[in-house]
Formats: sequence, structure tokens, C-alpha cells
Amino acid sequence: MRSLLAEDELRVMGEGAFDGSRIASSADLREEIRQRVIALLDAHGGSPALSGVNLYDEPGAGLFGNVSFAKSVLSARAVGLLPYVNTPPSHAAPSMLGVRDYPTYLARYMAEIQPPVLSFDHYPLLAGRAITRDYFHNWSLIRRHSLRTGVPSWVFIQSVDFDGRNVGLAPRRRPSRADLLWQINVSLAYGAKGVQYFTYWTPENGAAGFGQALISKSGTRTPLYGHAQSVNSYLRSMGKALLPLRSDDIVHARAKPLFGAAPFRPDAFARSVAGGPVILGWFRKPGAGAKVRYLLVVNASAFATATSTITMSPHVAGIFNYAVADERFVPVRRPPRQTGPRRITFRLGPGEARLFRLRRR
Repeated sequence: MRSLLAEDELRVMGEGAFDGSRIASSADLREEIRQRVIALLDAHGGSPALSGVNLYDEPGAGLFGNVSFAKSVLSARAVGLLPYVNTPPSHAAPSMLGVRDYPTYLARYMAEIQPPVLSFDHYPLLAGRAITRDYFHNWSLIRRHSLRTGVPSWVFIQSVDFDGRNVGLAPRRRPSRADLLWQINVSLAYGAKGVQYFTYWTPENGAAGFGQALISKSGTRTPLYGHAQSVNSYLRSMGKALLPLRSDDIVHARAKPLFGAAPFRPDAFARSVAGGPVILGWFRKPGAGAKVRYLLVVNASAFATATSTITMSPHVAGIFNYAVADERFVPVRRPPRQTGPRRITFRLGPGEARLFRLRRR
């Protein structure tokens, strides 16, 4: 499995969940877990399509011992397979988390399980045009733990609509292409290294009341499949530029205050932002020094076009724009009549982003 998933399909890594109702403290339970992992590997370990094993989805803190033990069994028997676990969103109830709050959950999860990737799901597209209140708060916490531990962050983006009220959730809208693109670009701005879809296949219509995902229940492609193909083509190119980089900062400019979103502040590279609301993700290349930074500018809206101008510090001598189609950075020429600090003005369609490389004197 590659570090950045940009496939037309979400690759299923296996079905290896074990009974989490007991704690892995007794010898008989540990043996049961061991045998379940071994049986899974015996059944599927020879498949060239197997990249990892889904050990458990959204475990509560009381199950961390079980998950950690299963991870150790898998790692000992199949070195190349990914021991995969997904964590819940920040609005999960304490009764689900098993601890008093989400930051405590993440701290314990990273310390006790020590996962190779920090994967989480958060489906922010509410009915109408709203998003969940804690989406940026959730991403801020994931980003913080990813950077602190050096573990890459992965995210599930919402690619299906569902009612949700029967399971205690607000209704979610059916994503448009711009909605998919917006979720991916916001995630990239917050440092994501893996993008996954929820869902590829349309789920059974249980209590959540799912609509159609990328593939219908009858196995045909829905319009969302074409949207995902288009967005993934963009992601493959953008991912090549962003994968080697480390998230340095993330701020929101020209937008109303949002829970968990840090406001723009001038720094050594950018002095001001004018125009439409945007999200600025700053990056560095490890070991490359402090004179070069990368800036991913994301339209803060999945519905409206944003035309924005960023005024650079007087010390910025070079600006390069990433050409997605050519997969290379090209110089941004200063307009003939422009004097003083460098400025870049650009237009972003709904959910779109631009990546720049900036060089200081």
C-alpha cells in the first residue's frame, strides 16, 4: 500500500476484526486473538492484493490492549502487511471513546497502539451547505498528534449521503465533485498523507439510511464514480509534490471564526491576504533549510469562487506555481508595473487549491 492512496477504488485490506468485548489479559483470550489472526493470514495471506489487515474500526480505549496484541501478532508473522486501525471523529461520545475526551483518546491511542498511520473518519457535509462544527478542530488535533509522533495522518472523506437521524447524527448531503475536491484539499492543507473514501460500494440501507455511493448496490457506477476519478487524477499529481513535505503551519484567512481554525497572521513569507476566504497550509522539505517554503492555498468554500491576493514579505525573491498537469513548478513572473513586495492574485473555483514554492533572499 502506498503512503498516499489515490486509487479509483478503495482497497479493502482484509477482514480481521476480533471480539472486543473482553480485555486481552488472560492467556486463553490472547490465544484466541492469535488464532484469529493466523486463520486470516492462512486464508488470504497468499493474495497479491492483500496490503494489510483491518484489525478493528474505531476501538474504544478499553480495547487498546486487544488491538495492540493483535498488531504484535500480525507484525511478527507478516512483516510487510499494514496493521490497520481507524479512529472515530472528535464528536464521538465519551461512552464510545472510553475516556473523558477526544484529546485524551488520541494521546492514549498513539502511546498504547503505536500505529504506523493515524487514520480517522469525519463526514463533514451536512444537509444544505453547512459543515460539521468540529471538522477543523478534529483536523487540528489529528495534525498535532501526527507531527508530534512522526506518524502520517490518513483520512476518510465523505463520498455518500445518509440520513443519520436514527443513529444520532445529523443528515449528510450527497457530495458533489466540488465537495470531494474540497475535502481532499482541506485534508492536504492539514498535512494528510493518505486519502480514503467512505464509501466505495453503496452500504446496505440500515438505520443510517444511506444513499448511493461510487458504486450502486447493483454494481453499476454512479455519477460519484466519475467525480472521484477526476479528483483522483488531480490527487495523484498533487500528492507527488506534497508527500515529501512536512506540515509547518495551517491558518484560515478572510473567513469568519471557526472552531479549531487558527486565524491568519503575518510571518516571514506572507504579510497579508485580501479577497475571498482561503485556507493556507504551509510546508517545508525536511533538511532543505528555512529559505524555501511551500504554500497550499485552498478555497474555503465548496460552493463559491474565491479570488484572492497574497502580499509577500519584501524578502521573498522567487515564487513558483505548481503546474498539476505537468507535475512541475514554474516561475511566477512579476507583472511589469508591479512595485514593492511581491503579490500573487489567483482565482480558485469551488473546492480548488493552488500550490506555490516560495524562496527568500
